[in-house]
Amino acid sequence: MRNRALTTGLIFLGAAALLLPACESGGGARGGSGDVPQAVVGETYMDEQLQLTDIKGPDGGEMEFTISNVGGAPLEDLTARVLFYLKPTGIQTFDTEAVERPFSAFAEESIPIKVKPATRTDILGWAVYVEPAKTVSRAGDVKRTGSTFLGDTLECVMIEDKLTALTPTIKFEIENLTDEAQELLEYEIVLTKQGVGSWRSGWLPIPGTIEPNGTVLLTPDVSGSTVSGAVSVLLKIQRSVL
Repeated sequence: MRNRALTTGLIFLGAAALLLPACESGGGARGGSGDVPQAVVGETYMDEQLQLTDIKGPDGGEMEFTISNVGGAPLEDLTARVLFYLKPTGIQTFDTEAVERPFSAFAEESIPIKVKPATRTDILGWAVYVEPAKTVSRAGDVKRTGSTFLGDTLECVMIEDKLTALTPTIKFEIENLTDEAQELLEYEIVLTKQGVGSWRSGWLPIPGTIEPNGTVLLTPDVSGSTVSGAVSVLLKIQRSVL
């Protein structure tokens, strides 16, 4: 396989002061009792194709969750999201902070996911969710709030899609965040619908050069997609393999 999700530079860190429902489309796991959840070994995700097989920590605020592929088929381009429950700083029962990591797992492969809250170590509990990875666009004019690629070199600043149309279309605007021109790049689009499967465009060249601090518009042909409706959209970018 020529690419793994960990090589695309799709790494997201986020924080949220909210509570998530016990189940999500990606297959969330919450254990424990009382007000503070705690995921436990044995919980499953993605229609029982993945299983949480080991938990280590918290050790200095860092934890390691091992997720194993027990379904017999390779699973690519996933996101593991750990929601940490932290000691409260106000009158609420607890604070929360979410950390996300992309991963893929071959059949019978076990993947260690190391995560920790960005600034705190006072962990009370945790919930684990696994769902298809997806690309997000920049929030307003705030740089690096969209998905980034190639070690924070590029950022997705706009996504526009009509995937429910008779002839589906999608386009992405990508910005070069550096003072150096970027060239010899290629991209792939992955559309995933939970319970149905995924469609991949295959790797396509990004034409020409993305000038320093410039942008490029990607308009891949998705008319042959085998999934439609409410889908997760993932854009992957890598340097061309010559």
